[in-house]
Amino acid sequence: PDVVAQGLQMGRHALSRADDVVRLRGLRGVQRVEGRLWGYLFDTSTGANYTLQVPPAGSPELVPEAGEAILGEGVARLRRVQAGQRIYLVAPAGEFLNLQVKAVLPAGTASVSADMVLLSEGDFRRFYRLGADDYTDIALRVRNPQEIAKVAEKAGIALRQHRVITRDDVLRTYEAVFSWREGVLLALLSGALLAFAILAFDMASGLSAQERREIG
Repeated sequence: PDVVAQGLQMGRHALSRADDVVRLRGLRGVQRVEGRLWGYLFDTSTGANYTLQVPPAGSPELVPEAGEAILGEGVARLRRVQAGQRIYLVAPAGEFLNLQVKAVLPAGTASVSADMVLLSEGDFRRFYRLGADDYTDIALRVRNPQEIAKVAEKAGIALRQHRVITRDDVLRTYEAVFSWREGVLLALLSGALLAFAILAFDMASGLSAQERREIG
């Protein structure tokens, strides 16, 4: 989304309320506002972390019915299930879900969907024991891309207890992370090349002309 508003409590991510969603819908320039439902689950049987999510209403082909789930390719592979079979999820609070696999997302989308489990809203709320008015965060679509920064500023004023993040903020974060990794790899590679150059110079400086030609 263009803008995401996340609730804060004591400096940490907290739930948003339905009233917060309604308040943001009154902002000028906002095309669509929706409360999102997503969370994480550590699966003790496989030792993997899953991302549980309720798909947006605008994607009917990805919205499972109650008692159904759509799995990412990685989850289906780890749990060894296919479409039509059943998968069991257990929450830390003890809630238990017995779901039928409606479909498995294509392997071509694995870079963003490998760990995903798509659920219906009712199953998601029951699994995490969420109230009917609770949301993980709020997503905003802005009509004019030139107004994203202004809409984000208005959202921050309307919801003082929320952290407002734009798509550009997320992209800058990813860029910084990958640039840092590239720097580490470059430093390691530079050290290896320098060591090789020193070794080659040391070997070449103590050899005869014939031996230097052979090494070269």
